[in-house]
Amino acid sequence: MRNRARRIGLAVSALLCWSAAVFAATVAGEVSEILGVAYLQRDGQPKILLGEATELREGDVLLTGPSSTVVLKLADGSEHALSSNSTLRIKTFRHNSAPSSDALVLELIEGGMKSVTGSIGSAEATEFTISTPHGSINASNATLTVAIETREGREGFSVLNSSGVVVVVSPTSAIAVGEGLSARVSARDGAIVTLPTPPRSVQAVDSQASAAGLIGARSTGSLAPERIEATPGPTPVPPLQPTPVPTDVVTQPATPSPAPTAAPTTSPTTPPTPPPSATPAPSNSPTPKASPTPPPPPPTEPPASPL
Repeated sequence: MRNRARRIGLAVSALLCWSAAVFAATVAGEVSEILGVAYLQRDGQPKILLGEATELREGDVLLTGPSSTVVLKLADGSEHALSSNSTLRIKTFRHNSAPSSDALVLELIEGGMKSVTGSIGSAEATEFTISTPHGSINASNATLTVAIETREGREGFSVLNSSGVVVVVSPTSAIAVGEGLSARVSARDGAIVTLPTPPRSVQAVDSQASAAGLIGARSTGSLAPERIEATPGPTPVPPLQPTPVPTDVVTQPATPSPAPTAAPTTSPTTPPTPPPSATPAPSNSPTPKASPTPPPPPPTEPPASPL
């Protein structure tokens, strides 16, 4: 009898362990798009090549290679694009659980990502969290882009709020970032600085996410170059339309329709006009020479009168 009871106890324990394993393996979402090469690491095992439609679970670690982007679609309807050379861990995923206990925590270890929140975080921004080595971001009904800064003197992370509610939290302070604005958190002292335009690192992440098909709500500031003060750009002038120059339109001659033949009419005969007489040209005949004048006759002596 004791052996039988022991066997039953072991069976129940095995069933409970199996149930716990099934619960722990609850699917959090899947990979919807891959550009380039990416890897999955699960339960401390060696990383494996990641493929589209791969199921994702709580605790999974995703890694992207150079010039690579991965888009994740989670069960709460949220979407997340991981940019190149990035590492992300799905730290916590609780969905459709007890009231006020839904939670999504994504741990961005390095690199950058763009997120469009889903049902988790729609009621409270604290339900949705992106954590980084230097602080965290809470968001509700939002589209946001995050990049971890590694440049010397600028270590920390930067955030762009394209739409919705975004709250940046550092070890020393917290601030709500308005729509279309960015914020930078310093790893040195936790100071948060609001920027009118996003840093280049955030712009690069946003561009990669858009190329992979994750657009979300985009602010005009996400495409502007990084600067300290916002400067309104010149109002674009519409180009002048050239005045059309009239041209001679060459049309194909229409095929004439045969006209009825008219009877010939007799016209009065007009006597021909004689041509004008041509004036004879003077001939080049030699001019007659003048006859020489004969010399006068010698004087005649009168006859002698008779004596």
